[in-house]
Amino acid sequence: MQGTQALSLLDTLGLDRAALPGAGAGTFRPPAGPELITENPATGESLGVVRTATLDDYDAVVAACAARFTEWRLRPAPKRAELVRALGELLREHKTALGEIISFEVGKIRSEGLGEVQEMIDVCDFAVGLSRQLHGLTIASERPGHRMMEQWHPLGPVAAITAFNFPMAVWAWNAAIAAVCGDTVVWKPSPLAPLSSIAVHALCVKAMESADADSVFGLLAGDTEIGKRLADDRRFPLVSFTGSIEAGRSVATKVASRLGRSLLELGGNNGILVLSDADLDLATRAITFGAVGTAGQRCTTTRRVFVEEPVSRALLDRLVRAYRSVKLGDPLRDGVLLGPLISARAVAAYEQAILRATALGGQVLTGGRAVPGSGHFVEPTIILAPDHASFEVAWEETFAPILYVPVDSYEQALRHHNAVPQGLSSAIFTDSSRRGRALPRPRRLRLRHRQREHRHERRRDRRRVRRREGPARPRVRLRRLEEQHAPPDLHGELLGARRLVVRRSISSRRSSRRMIDSLATSPGVQLDLDGPLPTPHHGSSPGVRPRRRARARTCPVRPAARSAATRPRAALGSGAITYSSTGSWHMASPEKTPVVQLQLPGAPSNPRAAPARRAACSATRCAGWPGSGADQETRRSGSIPSCRRASSVRGSRSRAWLSRRACT
Repeated sequence: MQGTQALSLLDTLGLDRAALPGAGAGTFRPPAGPELITENPATGESLGVVRTATLDDYDAVVAACAARFTEWRLRPAPKRAELVRALGELLREHKTALGEIISFEVGKIRSEGLGEVQEMIDVCDFAVGLSRQLHGLTIASERPGHRMMEQWHPLGPVAAITAFNFPMAVWAWNAAIAAVCGDTVVWKPSPLAPLSSIAVHALCVKAMESADADSVFGLLAGDTEIGKRLADDRRFPLVSFTGSIEAGRSVATKVASRLGRSLLELGGNNGILVLSDADLDLATRAITFGAVGTAGQRCTTTRRVFVEEPVSRALLDRLVRAYRSVKLGDPLRDGVLLGPLISARAVAAYEQAILRATALGGQVLTGGRAVPGSGHFVEPTIILAPDHASFEVAWEETFAPILYVPVDSYEQALRHHNAVPQGLSSAIFTDSSRRGRALPRPRRLRLRHRQREHRHERRRDRRRVRRREGPARPRVRLRRLEEQHAPPDLHGELLGARRLVVRRSISSRRSSRRMIDSLATSPGVQLDLDGPLPTPHHGSSPGVRPRRRARARTCPVRPAARSAATRPRAALGSGAITYSSTGSWHMASPEKTPVVQLQLPGAPSNPRAAPARRAACSATRCAGWPGSGADQETRRSGSIPSCRRASSVRGSRSRAWLSRRACT
């Protein structure tokens, strides 16, 4: 028989399922209130009868928790954590039984029920560690012999009103942390899941007895009148509420009217963006789990998927196949992935939403029907939405496994995703980190920060390419070519032109050597060198540590005969690198390879050579393009014309000039 451990737990705790007590502080109070029948949504069978709290129970439980607070707040936090530690051990001991109770009462599959109990255990462990980290600040003061100290004090009794979809975990998130902070907690569970709260409170009674902490945790199971009294009660400085938006608005208004604090966890209308470069198999698995899990009865359930046109058909086909493979049935059976809805009212809301969607032009791709028979089962549904802006039903939250899929562009998807008022969670599937980060980016982020972030991303991508493919061909960043803008994607094409002149000031000896080495390994370029690279001379001053000199290194290319024109200049027949008396390294190459001039730091300058260079440039003014006689003469003579009109580009540590003409 499925769920035997859950039934045995109730017997072990001494609870009579025919008359379960719905109120208690240190111990359960005698059941005296109206009856509340809790049933199994998978079969419709009764699980037990709960006697809800009366007004006398309310006053007694709240008074007991308020009285305990006066002593509990003075107990050291690590000592308060002993109560939470004992509760966590009891939850570990009865994890399987508690998970089955969740499956019985709210219809979660076995793995989800066990996962919720594990969340309770985890938050208890977290709270125990937090008890030794309730730090304050010591603040400097302008007054002599004076200091300011920050100290956190407990708030008071806290009211926790929880929903049916997480009947245990939401209370634990509030109660464990509140207890180590010195607060007492009164729990008002959902009337759809009172059995779960009674089982947990029975374990709390055992933990409170072991830690001498009577009435730290209280329970008040009942209808909405109990919740209204908690919201209006001034003895509760904080009210934590989890539920629908309408009920949360009412609670927030009541608490704010008495200047109290409210902690709200309300509805959501969560969306996912699937871009054209996404991994569709990964997206299909994530969307199916997000939309079908807990039968669509989570505040973080995926309800909208925006997909780009190029991959819309492929994604929809995958989703339809995945939805049709989902197995419905008893949530405690192996292989079942979809349990029932919580009640017949939830099934009616599911059917009404589908009728509205089809009336607005939506197309049901799969599902769309309630499963006949016992239990509150429905088919997981995918609806192709015509236009999200006019598809009103997609702007509302329906607690059911219904997924709306509009087909939009990237810009429209971002706009429509953020248009609904609920929000809560979102996701984007793409292989582009830049497009993926556009979704959660806050609007207040400035352009400068975005540019800095993109620059870091480009550097990271370049490092990845170098590790995978080795050193790349040297590139020159440019912004303007002959007074016309050049887009970045044309840089490689421009560098492959028939004749270019580049002058680059290198900021370090290592950078210059790296530049020459990379040019030497470029395809179609031959370099001739008749001597080692010059080592820059760095002066030193008293008190300043001199820079370490880099050892001179010979460029790994074949030597060439010295030219008679310039000593120690190399021949330029098939491309060469030379070092002239002006302190510049030159590389010249014929036909389809660039002509590069490198200016090294620390090289001696020769201002008297400038008129000679200008004269040579004037004599060969017509050598702008390869193939002309003047250009052939220029390459035969070995002279390299200078370029005075060029555009400036800022790099990270250097500046580059590039011109398409050989001379001006």
